[in-house]
Amino acid sequence: MRENDKGSLLKAFFAVILIISLFFAARASYMQDASWEHMAKGKEIMRDMGLPKADTSSFTEKAGWDRSSWLYDVFIYSFASIVGAENLYFLKFFLMLFCFFTLYLVVYKRQQGKYISITLPFSIAAVFLMERWFTAGPAAFSILFIAFFLYVLERKPSKRNRQLYFSLPLITLLWANMHYSAAIGPAMIFFYAIYRAIDVFESPEKREAYDFRLIGLSLLFSSAACLLSPSLLEAPAAFYRELTTPGWFNGISFGGETGLYHTLFFAYSAVMFIIILYDLKGADVGRRGEFIKDAMIAIFFFGAALKDSSNIPWFLAASVPVLSYYVYLVFRWDFVWKRQWTEADLLRVKNPVYVFLAVFTVIFTGMRFMAPADYAPAGQALRFIRNTTVPENILSNPAYNGMARHVLRPNYRTAGRGAEAVKLYNAVYNAEEGFDAAIENHKVRSFLLEDGAPSRDVLMKMGYKPAYFDGKYILLVTPAPVARYFKYVNPFEEKGYDLANHGSAVAELEEFAEKYPSEAAQLLLASLIADRNKPAAVDYLGEMLEKYPLHYGLYHKRAAFNLEAGDYENALDDLLRSKARGENEERMIREIRAHIKRRSAE
Repeated sequence: MRENDKGSLLKAFFAVILIISLFFAARASYMQDASWEHMAKGKEIMRDMGLPKADTSSFTEKAGWDRSSWLYDVFIYSFASIVGAENLYFLKFFLMLFCFFTLYLVVYKRQQGKYISITLPFSIAAVFLMERWFTAGPAAFSILFIAFFLYVLERKPSKRNRQLYFSLPLITLLWANMHYSAAIGPAMIFFYAIYRAIDVFESPEKREAYDFRLIGLSLLFSSAACLLSPSLLEAPAAFYRELTTPGWFNGISFGGETGLYHTLFFAYSAVMFIIILYDLKGADVGRRGEFIKDAMIAIFFFGAALKDSSNIPWFLAASVPVLSYYVYLVFRWDFVWKRQWTEADLLRVKNPVYVFLAVFTVIFTGMRFMAPADYAPAGQALRFIRNTTVPENILSNPAYNGMARHVLRPNYRTAGRGAEAVKLYNAVYNAEEGFDAAIENHKVRSFLLEDGAPSRDVLMKMGYKPAYFDGKYILLVTPAPVARYFKYVNPFEEKGYDLANHGSAVAELEEFAEKYPSEAAQLLLASLIADRNKPAAVDYLGEMLEKYPLHYGLYHKRAAFNLEAGDYENALDDLLRSKARGENEERMIREIRAHIKRRSAE
């Protein structure tokens, strides 16, 4: 097979691997609690067919309605209504794919299709660093809009490209109604206008090739489009305050997984600035304007990233064509690097580069696939509240109050996601001094807490009753006449039920476990049944395992029952089927195998 044919096959193979990788990355991480918040706001806008005057969803704080992202709110709610919230990863997948493809076109244009293979690793590195910010939020669209602006502005402002330039105000209009960062668009046009002006100053013959009126009109209309939203000056003012408020490195840390991403971001940034400075000696060969433009873009976006970590993806998107271009110059021009590469040199390294990228992409895919997040925390508990009359107000963890708002509105108000909600939740969760006064002050009557909360027993002594549990979350409610809570079952006591009403307790828990299945409810029900009929409990566990094979704790429970009955073979089989074995289960397996071996020897 010829070398060119091998290269084409490797390119095609890498493209397929990249698309698969982006898809699995999208499935592994696509949603934050803020995404649920946007969906909840979109639902309220659609319900009212207009923007509410105030945000009344929280019982801890009142606020005006955030109008800066109304279009995105409506879009994400409509999209989720059509495909389902569990399928929102398709949105992230297509956004990432479009962004990468657009940036690739920018790189291809700037480099005139040359040395793409050499610069591609830097582009891939930036895209994978951006991936964690491509959540189902309006900021993801900002990344795509930045890529589109670069795609247009890299083309000469001429009659041939007039339609592209006139699309910029329209994109800015969409941007302004989705995210407060729309002012980035006019800023980028301004940077390129300076570049074109310097370019004409250096090479007057280019004056005829540039239509500066086109640049001016695009800048004027894009600037005006930033104000054509219900928020008017609020969004640009918020963006200005974010960039000018004293203080740096907001949200940037160097501990844990987040620290790893930030460390890689700074390493990537250092590589980019070092290569740009290395190429600086070539900026006097008709490239002063281009270098000034690239420097302004790099410094502007890098400064924004240093101010707040949420701005890092903007820098990464803007840096892809800049870094790729200056890497390209290293190999393209001998005044940058005397060891200028020939086509033969390029062919020797091009195929290994694609092999490396394919392997790197597969490893990245595996890392994302093996570490999926929980995108619907307390989802079943919230569904229970929605379907059941429980007393207001409901206090839940601010970390998933966006989802709580989406599920429970308009029937219930939530604590919100602000500082007051965080303070209240922490005080109640930890049963801090004076927390009962805080409960009464905010008229909290129901508590959705993590299982094992220090305040659980304290609240129950105060008279609150268990209404829901699933092994991860518990719901305690005031025993008001309208409340739905367990009458014969108490999942937090040693026995777990009213001994004098065994049949009623079993029936009550059966109804609950069928409507809201969880491993914890099924284990407790099996224990209740086993108190009177262990073979029936074993049969029940078998039925549940057919429906819920990932509830591995049921295998452990059935193994314990089988051991008590002397059925060592089935007990061993149950333990081996479980993929959530702990130290205790491993010890039981060893003991059972030893027992079976001794029995066989006898």
